[in-house]
Amino acid sequence: SYRESLSIDKVEPALLAEVGGSSLKLFGRGFQQGDTAACDVDGVTVQAVVQSDRMVTCTMPPHAPGKNVPVSLVTSYGRSSPVNVTYHATIEVESVTPQQCPSTGGCAIAMRGAFFPAS
Repeated sequence: SYRESLSIDKVEPALLAEVGGSSLKLFGRGFQQGDTAACDVDGVTVQAVVQSDRMVTCTMPPHAPGKNVPVSLVTSYGRSSPVNVTYHATIEVESVTPQQCPSTGGCAIAMRGAFFPAS
């Protein structure tokens, strides 16, 4: 029987923490529930779970900060073309002001620190 080629259309989130542990959702085609699948993250293989015929999840491994980290989906039926994600350095928060805001919200805060990802 015909089987669609594996392809990834998008991933969420595209920005991941260097410490790993984030769940990455891969959306695309060619997935079938019951398939044994894995994500290849820049040469590191982690287990994937086929959630539906359009979505797979992987728990991401640690990786040095950087852009264009390739992620591919691999099954016994083939390998998808890679998509790129970005790993960011662990955020360091030095201070938050003000230290209290009303419970009703509407309070602007300022955070000082290092390694905040660009938005």
